[in-house]
Amino acid sequence: KLKFKGSIVPAMQHMYLSFSSAVPSPPPNRRRQPKMARIQITESKQLMLILVSPPTKSSSSTGRLLQGFIYSRDMELWMRISDSNNFLLSDFYSSLPSGHNSGPQRKEGQGGDDGNGILAQMDRFIKSGASTMASARQMYQIVAENNHDNETSTSSSQKIVTRSHCEDRLACAIALGSASEFQTWLKYYARCLASGTGDEDALRFLVDILLGGGQSFSGNHDPALGGGGAIQSILSVLTNERCLGLEGKDVIRKAILPEMSKNRLLQRLTNEISMELECL
Repeated sequence: KLKFKGSIVPAMQHMYLSFSSAVPSPPPNRRRQPKMARIQITESKQLMLILVSPPTKSSSSTGRLLQGFIYSRDMELWMRISDSNNFLLSDFYSSLPSGHNSGPQRKEGQGGDDGNGILAQMDRFIKSGASTMASARQMYQIVAENNHDNETSTSSSQKIVTRSHCEDRLACAIALGSASEFQTWLKYYARCLASGTGDEDALRFLVDILLGGGQSFSGNHDPALGGGGAIQSILSVLTNERCLGLEGKDVIRKAILPEMSKNRLLQRLTNEISMELECL
């Protein structure tokens, strides 16, 4: 029986269009189609594809771009789960799940901080084969120029990128069925929310979603950081379908409370949530 249907053309076209929209489009006779850099079936029986877009003369400073895809047999389409040119300014761009291996080895697909999950492997392949330093510098310059060298605004912009990065990785972990990597990135997401003065409203909302509540978000926080809709959409899949076999209260204890406890300003909320979990 044929397990993987279709072709890699849709993935190549997706990369071509996404790259064309990000940079000035060269004349038709100078456009370069993405090329297949790697394709393999992983130990967890998933079809992994890595495409590369060679640099053109007009984009030589940014180096080559890579994108990683996983084929979904249920939907019969390619899912893009990694991009060498995304989230370069995130605080967690070089985090352990996509970097060096450490700790006991686990089977592929389980993920976690050891970097052996399918999502971490894909990120590692993409980052090791891409030339991103020039792009990172260019993105930083753009952010700094747009904010007129305002340190507060620049810090806020970086926090937005970091938060978006975590939400993207959470969505990918759910799509790939990687429970351990989901918990890892949820921990980083909680760390982002708990940093600085701590976003109590967003953390409370996050906990409520994992416990099956969180129908609306009304907090006095920076509107630039979003209204909670993105993370609510992501986690609603988890809470409604238990697609990763995780219990919300266990995830809160392991991934969220430890990060909140590091910030003294969140002590009251941390104790409040801990007491709620004890009553469940």
